[in-house]
Amino acid sequence: VFQIMLGVLRAGIIGYYFPSSVIKGMLSAIGLILIFKQIPHFLGVDKDTFGDLAFWQADNENTFSEIYYALTHPEFGAIIIGVISLGILILWERPALKRLKFFQFVPGALIAVVLGTAINIFFESGVPALFLSGEHLVKLPSDIDSVMADINMPDFSILLDREKSANVLLVGFTIALVA
Repeated sequence: VFQIMLGVLRAGIIGYYFPSSVIKGMLSAIGLILIFKQIPHFLGVDKDTFGDLAFWQADNENTFSEIYYALTHPEFGAIIIGVISLGILILWERPALKRLKFFQFVPGALIAVVLGTAINIFFESGVPALFLSGEHLVKLPSDIDSVMADINMPDFSILLDREKSANVLLVGFTIALVA
């Protein structure tokens, strides 16, 4: 709603007051943070589902100590799958391949996931030392009740509490303004 209101008011012109170098720097910093947080997962060491979001994590580690630990204790099966998947994602976007209809229609991420799964299945039967076990794999719900238990509806009653609703509106407005 805030973004629609700002659009109607033609508030996008405010963006011209921020130098593009500031925007590029902010986006680069966000990208680096995301890359640093994913390195332990790429090396197959960090078993947290999504990793810890803060620099100082609950396990008394930080982003850089996690990377150091991952570099000293790599899982070679994860590295093989990660390198192949990353290669697919990079090559899939090459202009020469984008000229072909197949590469326009099928997303590279889908191919990377399917091929990574197939490689891990091969590792299970052919090279057990490289097989990635349960803690590294995505766990999908097995029945509809599990799926429904994970779906939460928004709690609109919070809007009746003046202090909490002010916080929600402030956060919503901030996100809309940054976007």
